[in-house]
Amino acid sequence: MTILRLGVVGCGVIGPTHLAAAAPNSRVKLVAVADLIADRAKRAAEQFGVSRWTTDAIELLQAPDIDAIILAMPTTNRTELAPAVLRAGKHLLLEKPAAMNSDELRRLAPLCGDRVVACASSRFRYSPVGQALTRILKTDPVGPLRLIQVRASGTAESQPTEPPSWRLSRSLNGGGILVNWGVYDLDFLLGSLGWSLEPAQVSAACWRVLPGFSKWVAAGSDAETHVKALIRFTSGPVLDYERAELNAGKGEAVWRIIGEKGALDIPMLGGDGCRITLSEATPTGLREQVLWTQQGPSPDIHAGPITDFVDAILDGRPPLTGLDQAITLTRITDMIYQSAEDGRCVETPLK
Repeated sequence: MTILRLGVVGCGVIGPTHLAAAAPNSRVKLVAVADLIADRAKRAAEQFGVSRWTTDAIELLQAPDIDAIILAMPTTNRTELAPAVLRAGKHLLLEKPAAMNSDELRRLAPLCGDRVVACASSRFRYSPVGQALTRILKTDPVGPLRLIQVRASGTAESQPTEPPSWRLSRSLNGGGILVNWGVYDLDFLLGSLGWSLEPAQVSAACWRVLPGFSKWVAAGSDAETHVKALIRFTSGPVLDYERAELNAGKGEAVWRIIGEKGALDIPMLGGDGCRITLSEATPTGLREQVLWTQQGPSPDIHAGPITDFVDAILDGRPPLTGLDQAITLTRITDMIYQSAEDGRCVETPLK
């Protein structure tokens, strides 16, 4: 196989982004698209030069001229389709969050066979910052790991006035800010660290939208816009994690990796002039040095998961974030939600 014949299910919010990333890829042939709304499927097909469109996703699963499927619809709608894709013998790329919970992903494992399963939560690891961080961590600049810190929040100014109904819905999306943005944070950091950390203990709290910002969320929204968690891993390090949107406080952006020798400060969102810095502990105090500076604006990160998925299939290698890694991410989010709901520490990983 030298060309991957691709089908995309879902032409709403993120589907066209996948199509735009796949269309110029010389190793991809876009064969068909599907969406429950006929006009949306037809419009996407015309826009990206795809010859077939349908309102029935099963047609793509049954098509002999399609090798791989991207599922780019709301999370709950993938519960039945994801295993069906694998049973049909096709490779699978899942939009993030990969599933409603980790049990759904574990049920995919026996169905995989030789098919590649990947998750798009890896987007930010394809950015200049993500690639530089991966290179830097291979040199072990901070020593044995102690603490990872994340504080990332925003205010209402950046929020849409008509958000989609699924975005803050437990029943449609599996959660709120934690699965919308938190999985990016977790994938970025845990993936850059080589997926060497396994969760052992989680204590967390979640809060819904502030009353003053209620106009920024869809009616009936029941998921969190603010999450705080302390995650201890089996090997000892701790992740102090906070992610918020529609927040009453000022915006923050901190991603930090702290070890016994020093600490890395990382601008996950990147941008021209952003720097990765190392603060080292010395007998005379802290010594700071710039390890990397971004030159120019960040390119579009959405092509990354598509390129990686295609290359993994055609070159016979694992994707950057495969099924096992997606299970780890989803297990952590499951533990955070369980701790927040029960008001207690979850002592052991969910099985």
